[in-house]
Amino acid sequence: MSSVDALLSSAERKFLARHQITVSQVVDARGLTKQARGDLMRSRAAVLAIGSPCEKQGHRLRISPGHCAECDPKKIAFARRHRSPAQVYVACSSALTLTKIGSSVNANGRIAKLNAERYGGAADWRLIDMCHSSEAGRIEYEAHAALAQCRADARYWKAGVLTECYELFACPAEVAMTVVRMLVGRSASDRVDKGCTSPSEPLNSGEVIWRKGSKVSHPGHPEWGSGTILADGDGERLEVRFAFGGDRVLCPSLSGVQLA
Repeated sequence: MSSVDALLSSAERKFLARHQITVSQVVDARGLTKQARGDLMRSRAAVLAIGSPCEKQGHRLRISPGHCAECDPKKIAFARRHRSPAQVYVACSSALTLTKIGSSVNANGRIAKLNAERYGGAADWRLIDMCHSSEAGRIEYEAHAALAQCRADARYWKAGVLTECYELFACPAEVAMTVVRMLVGRSASDRVDKGCTSPSEPLNSGEVIWRKGSKVSHPGHPEWGSGTILADGDGERLEVRFAFGGDRVLCPSLSGVQLA
């Protein structure tokens, strides 16, 4: 039994099961600073961390920024997206003279959807640049923060609801491209410094390519033994139970896992 496994209460286990989070996706971050917690979660590809009890209900499961996952489960989706491999893209609209920074596993498909929905009130969105990142959500968030002074207000009708846009900036696309590439480059340098795999591998667009029940191996961890896929997976996420390595959640496009 892992140390985290021993720490979890029955209520916490039920919460994890309800949100399809495995024990291997949780780390023990009690007593750690926000920075140390984030570094630990990033190194383990963790979705949640066990921390100090929240003031409202005494819950311990938290996402990386420190918010209580149990009080606000919607933040789990943010946590997963924050640490998922994808494409960080820069798009622009000539009609609005605005630039958009976003992330998606399929940037071209996302641009097509923006135009179909008339995002921000425009249908002439063009993909200007994109970069692959193993932590696309984090890169997107930091790029938005870096350009906060250029943030532009816009609304559009989506499914009959007037919706706010939070990803638009009144700056040249070249400026946004520079910020994104700088952040992606810095993230890559951090990963190399820590002995991690380069995040620049091509990504899968989301289709199922790993079938439940198939046998796999991990070249980087032969000591884990043979693995069995627990659920259908794609290029971003794969749940595997290894004979000697326990349950693991891997990113196939980055980990090098292969069919046995």
